[in-house]
Amino acid sequence: MRLTMPTAVVEGTQLTVMPFRADAVIGTMSVPTLVQLVPSPRREEDTKTLKAASGAVRRHAELRSLVQRALKSTQKGKNVGSYAEYIADGVKGELGAGWSTPPITFWHAGPLAALSDELLPGTGLRTLTITPGTSVVAIDGETQTTAWHELYDDPERFGLTYAELARVRVPFELYVDLTVADARQIFYDRNVQGIAVAKNLAMSMDQRDFATRLAHRVAEAVKIDVDDKLVPFTKLVNASKRQVGKTDAEVITLSALRALVITAIYGRGGLSARRRRSTRTNCPQGRAPSRSSRTSCRCWPA
Repeated sequence: MRLTMPTAVVEGTQLTVMPFRADAVIGTMSVPTLVQLVPSPRREEDTKTLKAASGAVRRHAELRSLVQRALKSTQKGKNVGSYAEYIADGVKGELGAGWSTPPITFWHAGPLAALSDELLPGTGLRTLTITPGTSVVAIDGETQTTAWHELYDDPERFGLTYAELARVRVPFELYVDLTVADARQIFYDRNVQGIAVAKNLAMSMDQRDFATRLAHRVAEAVKIDVDDKLVPFTKLVNASKRQVGKTDAEVITLSALRALVITAIYGRGGLSARRRRSTRTNCPQGRAPSRSSRTSCRCWPA
């Protein structure tokens, strides 16, 4: 008697996605799926670890090196720890609703194992299957990817549990079966084409910085007589430039007003505190920030 072979079943990681162009989809995945699907970039740069790794991981590391910059001994790598703490604070609810991580951009190097028809006609939702061992590389958002690995490797260190991390959904976009050249181009476009936000404008948006919040409150509370009309001082504060121009209606920048606020609180020492604004502590005493907020200071009220 000859045994009949079972019907072929496509095995692998399944994700519910929505295509937005012929070679790309968007969706969300769990943190356990993320760390299983995409190896830790930090480990892939560890020579000793890589020697003992599987062939699939070594091939992934080689492919990653073609489209990504190094983590080791770079500012990018140094940012991983603070990024992980920021995400942990957000997951624990310590940042309220005012926190966010951008969708990670992945590159699926090769064709998909399977892509279903629409799960519900008219929605565009489909299920795709990624074969085990297939190389999926983060071409944008790799620091965040590494941070998720840090969190999942030792959640207790960040005050989390595996159960809490398992409930998190990570948004992503996935580009499928692109050439190395196309993946490199996406990396370039995402990292070079964008315009950096002016520091003064970024500062005006930082609602965890006590001095910035106080500067906004002062500007809103103070009324100024302009052409026999009382107007809020905030209308005379420029929050988008480093300097006020001759033709600008405003008379002071937000950063200058913030410096005045700090100096009013701390006296002459506030001047040097203002110059340390670019450091991560944001603290006039030079202290390290609390774990619950990377942008506030223990010696300022929350």
